[in-house]
Amino acid sequence: MPGTGSDNTSDREIGAQHEEPDRRSIVVGALWPLALSHAKDSLDSARRLNEAGFPTPAFVWAVRSAELFLRDCVLFCHFFEETGDVGKALKKARGIFGDGKWSAALRFAEEEFGPFDEPLTADGENAWVVWQRWLVSARGHMVHGRMEATPEQAQWAIDFADRFISWFTQRLATSERGPIRGVLQTLFEQLREEYREAATRERPGEVTMHAENRPLRMP
Repeated sequence: MPGTGSDNTSDREIGAQHEEPDRRSIVVGALWPLALSHAKDSLDSARRLNEAGFPTPAFVWAVRSAELFLRDCVLFCHFFEETGDVGKALKKARGIFGDGKWSAALRFAEEEFGPFDEPLTADGENAWVVWQRWLVSARGHMVHGRMEATPEQAQWAIDFADRFISWFTQRLATSERGPIRGVLQTLFEQLREEYREAATRERPGEVTMHAENRPLRMP
């Protein structure tokens, strides 16, 4: 009731409980898709540049796409959910990943959302070590005009960045603490409900699917 300290505290606690789903819905429904779209736009630009015969800019844009993904999808979305403030979230994300601090950003993601399985290249090397040692380093040389990329090298960077984004998205979607935690389960539930509704419209009163020619009633 109003006027008692304990009740006022309870009201604040209830208010805080209601903030969490709202921030998560903003992240999952708006911020993550927008940030992911920006990262993929950069990767698509890299593909078009390489196809048009500009492998060096393509290489740069490919590495940039992974940078956008790590900074905005992984770090910014996490800090927005934590603070509810765009400015503070950006400042925290840039504080970790400022000046291309890949090791710090990758370590933060591992500690905050992991543990993850070790990402390996086809040669059995740690993928993030290869990424930083070769691709990030080469991008720096290219930006300052000290190195040019071949079409094959640009394609390697594009493929690597694409795998970088998909690898992290898969791990974050199944993580219990990631910015898009639980999103796969939510998607499966939505698809299942849509399937049930569609099947019910086609055959009212019974929802079935077939496996090995036997009807199976959906739960």
